[in-house]
Amino acid sequence: MNAVLTAAQAGALRARLREYFGDDAYDTWLAQLAPRRIEAGVLVAECPVGLQSIVEHRFALSIRRATASTLGGEVAALRLIAPSTAAVGGKLQPLDIDAIRREPAPPVDWIVEGFVSRGDVTLLAGREGMGKSLLAAAIVAAIGRGGEHVAGMRCRGEGVMVLDAENGEREIRRRVHALDIGSAGVEYCDVSGRDFDLLEDADELRAAVRALSPAMLVLDSLRTLWNGDEYLPREGSRVANAIAQLARDCDCGVLLLHGVSRQSGEYSGNTALGHGVQHVFTMRRSRDAGDRRARLLRSHKARPDGEPADRWLRVERDGDRVAFVECSPVRAKGGEGVGSNGSTVEPDPGAALALTLAKIVEAVSHGPVRTPELAAAVGRETRDGTFRRALNDGVSQGVVVKVRRGLYDAARSLEPPEPNPFGSSGSGAVEPWSHAAEGGLGSNGSNGSDVDGSSLGSNASGFALIEGGRTS
Repeated sequence: MNAVLTAAQAGALRARLREYFGDDAYDTWLAQLAPRRIEAGVLVAECPVGLQSIVEHRFALSIRRATASTLGGEVAALRLIAPSTAAVGGKLQPLDIDAIRREPAPPVDWIVEGFVSRGDVTLLAGREGMGKSLLAAAIVAAIGRGGEHVAGMRCRGEGVMVLDAENGEREIRRRVHALDIGSAGVEYCDVSGRDFDLLEDADELRAAVRALSPAMLVLDSLRTLWNGDEYLPREGSRVANAIAQLARDCDCGVLLLHGVSRQSGEYSGNTALGHGVQHVFTMRRSRDAGDRRARLLRSHKARPDGEPADRWLRVERDGDRVAFVECSPVRAKGGEGVGSNGSTVEPDPGAALALTLAKIVEAVSHGPVRTPELAAAVGRETRDGTFRRALNDGVSQGVVVKVRRGLYDAARSLEPPEPNPFGSSGSGAVEPWSHAAEGGLGSNGSNGSDVDGSSLGSNASGFALIEGGRTS
């Protein structure tokens, strides 16, 4: 890095830097981190390869601040430019916050308004037959026709690439005709039965995306394009991060289709999948027998922008042609999932999580419970995502205690916790952690039974057991 200085300015800069950082830090920096020589007429910075680190970078930024704040106009001509060797061979790449602040914040570059953005991954989860693939194909058709609206969402007229391992060539052919998918700017790849894997064949996929430069990449679906286990955190995180990196490197938006858990209605698998992507949506069907074509598109995560409102859409058929149109919402009324016209929608994942936590709290209120028995008590599997999230929430909220690995108990305290937000307010039912009215002992004076068969009781701690809303 070079900048023209007079001899007087060079001497003043040396003195001010030594004063600013102190003798020891200044000498150490000169001798070890990144030797910089201040000479008459020239400020030279040399960064040896291998010393590029956050420490060095922050030191350089401190120099910049020091010269700006202590020297002022005396070195107005000074330019500090990061040495080119600073990025060689290192994994830590510090950002220049000052340079970032000088530029306006980049806007969210929507490929599909409020749904798919450039450089990001959108996870769309729904049960089989819900219409995920059909919605994706409708968006592909809209982009191929130069940019149209699908169910009220504006689609930009740029290229799109589809990897379909779900539907097979015959169904793809039918959808090309039904949705009037054109060839302009559309690359459709049928990889069903070809044993394609998103991780094992990542280089081939990256090369194809770079060559075609699509604005959007559709992956249909995760289960058929990847051979890993979605319930294992490390595997889920690996594939999600790989897809997210592909979106960033190739500057395209990725629409990743996936299934849901039948029990929770949330995306299937470990939460690592959701952590690795930028948008998460679920697609659910109205249960009204008179309107089976209505779908609810709901956002559960929107990192680049605020979460959009629920969007209701309907599949319209005109002969052999199919289209998605925006429709009036089916709003909840009188109970969970009951619509204003008497129809219902599938259970809200948030409500399922709250209900599962309430069942967990009830199960452990009788004494310590091991994980398999606890999952069975709430009607779920141990690997079920909703069960795992509810259990973690219970521990973090202090209503469930992790005794040791695989063993959970209720929070035992002389003071009851906050009122149960999942209970029926005013119903007269006793909370599962209610303090016993008389001395806290059970009717037989015992403490219940420990998990290993010993005679420890379950209610000697001063808590009454609750069964069917009555104390025992």
